[in-house]
Amino acid sequence: MKKIAKNSTLLFVFHIMKTKLFILSILFLILTLTVSFTLSLKSGSLLKTSSQLTTEQLVKKDGKWFYFKKGNKILINELIEKNYNLFDLPQGINSRVEKEDTDELGMKHYLLKLEMNGIPIEDGVYTAHYSKEGDLMHVVGKYDKNAIPKEKTLPTISRTEVFEKVKDAFILTQKVTTPDYQKAITDELNKDFSEGKIDPQIVYFRSDKNTNLQLSYKVDVTTEFDNRFITFYIDAITGILLKAVDHRAYAIADVQTVYNGWQTVQVEWRGWPHSYYYLRHDGFSTPIETRNGSIRYSYPTCQPWGFGNLDYAYKGDLNWPVDFKANAASSHWAVKESYNVFKNTYGRTYGTFSSSGGEIRMENNYTAQYPVLYGPAGPFYQAGGSYDYIHVGQTIGTAGFEGSLDVIAHEFTHGVQYRARGVDGQAYQYEETGALSESFSDIFGIMVEYYTTGTTDYVVGSDLSSMFRRSIQSPRTYQSPTFELGDINNDANCMYQILNSTLHTVPLYWHEDNYWIYGTGGSHINNSVQNYWFYLLANGGSQLGVTVNGIGLDYASRIAYRNMVYYLSLGSDFEDMRQASIANAAALHGECSNAFYQVQNAWAAVGVGAAATPCLNVQISGNDYLMCNEQGYFYANVTGGSGTYSYQWYVDYVPYSNDSYIYAGWYPQYSSENHYISLDVTSGSLSDTDDINVFVESCGGDQNREAQSNSTIQSIKLSAHPNPASSHAKIVIEDEITQEPKEYIIQITDGNGRVIHSDKTYETDFTINTSGFQKGIYNVVIRADRKSGSV
Repeated sequence: MKKIAKNSTLLFVFHIMKTKLFILSILFLILTLTVSFTLSLKSGSLLKTSSQLTTEQLVKKDGKWFYFKKGNKILINELIEKNYNLFDLPQGINSRVEKEDTDELGMKHYLLKLEMNGIPIEDGVYTAHYSKEGDLMHVVGKYDKNAIPKEKTLPTISRTEVFEKVKDAFILTQKVTTPDYQKAITDELNKDFSEGKIDPQIVYFRSDKNTNLQLSYKVDVTTEFDNRFITFYIDAITGILLKAVDHRAYAIADVQTVYNGWQTVQVEWRGWPHSYYYLRHDGFSTPIETRNGSIRYSYPTCQPWGFGNLDYAYKGDLNWPVDFKANAASSHWAVKESYNVFKNTYGRTYGTFSSSGGEIRMENNYTAQYPVLYGPAGPFYQAGGSYDYIHVGQTIGTAGFEGSLDVIAHEFTHGVQYRARGVDGQAYQYEETGALSESFSDIFGIMVEYYTTGTTDYVVGSDLSSMFRRSIQSPRTYQSPTFELGDINNDANCMYQILNSTLHTVPLYWHEDNYWIYGTGGSHINNSVQNYWFYLLANGGSQLGVTVNGIGLDYASRIAYRNMVYYLSLGSDFEDMRQASIANAAALHGECSNAFYQVQNAWAAVGVGAAATPCLNVQISGNDYLMCNEQGYFYANVTGGSGTYSYQWYVDYVPYSNDSYIYAGWYPQYSSENHYISLDVTSGSLSDTDDINVFVESCGGDQNREAQSNSTIQSIKLSAHPNPASSHAKIVIEDEITQEPKEYIIQITDGNGRVIHSDKTYETDFTINTSGFQKGIYNVVIRADRKSGSV
């Protein structure tokens, strides 16, 4: 024990953890303690929130990326409105939260849409990202403020007039010619409008990024008859149709058809008078159903008219041969496995959807096709309002059936992109967003195959004809085709006519001369660049004079997943994904970690950004709250540098220890106190600093501080189950009811006292995700109102 300071109101003592007795006692605690709970008031210790930012709080600005210093607790709803100058936006601008996600690390990610005069700006998309402690980390976004109207204008046409224009436009886009079909569509649209399902909304919209925003009506239209989902933009002043966006994201036949032997799928019994099993999986939060299509020449679009008119894939027993019902069970199994991988590996509970309420529909044996001479049409994903559709046929595989595991996983991933970030068919209007979208679908087609079968050949579509294959390991093994199609409705055989087709050699790096496709036609060609980045990141390799040391498929895919579901948006480019991957490598593995270096090296190897330079990062882990007479433990967590480090700790600005950790206890007599701990670490020419504040509860002035402190703490019943836990632990707090919601502070420490998770909640019944924890013994601490209990 070493005495540092003493006066009439405060005595605090520091201990350096060096004795064998202390180590033995900690080991004993780890061996015997499974979960314990301690609750006490953390009054005055929570940081106040503010919504005002200055340039001094910026670490740097890189393109449309704004990086902020630690400690800024910015209210998300006021982020844009209060800081419009910082983001170079006009006064009066604000934003609304379109999507909010909390990842497995406790970090929060927001998709924001700009608003002016209370009217949403359709392409005004920003993202904001917060640490698990609630600090604003970075904001991604840029918008031309000169394009934003300053004065509010009002529409001159009514919602009813808009609906009539949209109805006419919808029938026109569907090429509806038969009276019966036109009447069925019209009746459905009229009913949906009267019930509020079709609801015109006022927005600011521009059909081209070089034009100013126009006051417009945005109208979403979905129909059950033909499974279409189209958004119409109508000028709110003139009534002119500005744009119709079809939300189907097609995949050219560039995915693998494989057979995986006998597997298991969930089917559902359909009782009297049918008495058969059909392909429906209700075991997930989002149901999956598979039905079969066939050409129906009486329909003008040559495709089945609505999912409800498709044929059930059914059988009277539970033995389904491989070629039964056009291989429908194989399609159904592949959707199930795609769902499983996204759920069990990446934590996406609802499959393609972000929350419950949707349904995934597999349209197997889909029949629209090319003439045999050129090869048939490939599978594709289609959004349908509250449904997602995946279409596959019996055409482009070397064995016919195209609905193999990575084919369907590729299309499933398009659904994830749309449901998570709104990225769909509009992505192909952007030179690089479309390429990124196709690349992510390729990557996770491979990852679903890898996690399901245990192996992958890194070729997307290896069992398809060669013109539809793509290698992410050696991109120039195959060329990539593009097609110009005619109109299926003009062909008596219900086949697309190919007017032109071209094979392209794909680029190995960003903007490679003669190979990179400029404009909006290169989505299935330029995607080779991010595909190769992913392969290099996972497995290592060299290109453009840069060497990458692979970090493995598991780590690489988790970085790519976070890029896709938290950072990808319409307008995203390769540089955005580079910076997102750096941020995600830091979040998952720490700044200056090997993964942090290699994501930069991999991007540099494909021509995006520079290779990594040496850096050093230090973070203090330890208690941010202590009861009187309670010891706290503080550790230096260092990444980067040479591996040889020098430490200098400061306590309330006074130099204290030059070790890698300290432990301490304070004894305030009359009032609770905040104390400041900081740490400087050097490694060669590199240095970094971190600091934390520690709140210490008052002893109340009693001479016997420990006894007095214990006497004021009331007992409370707590429970945790399952215990031990593998994937999750449910915590139940049996606290008395209060009129105001009570905030509970949650903190999890490992056997060495390191804080590995912290959070806040107002719930007394909640679940902690433990799937990312390594095996071991953990201490769970929950604090509020000077109460404690243990289980």
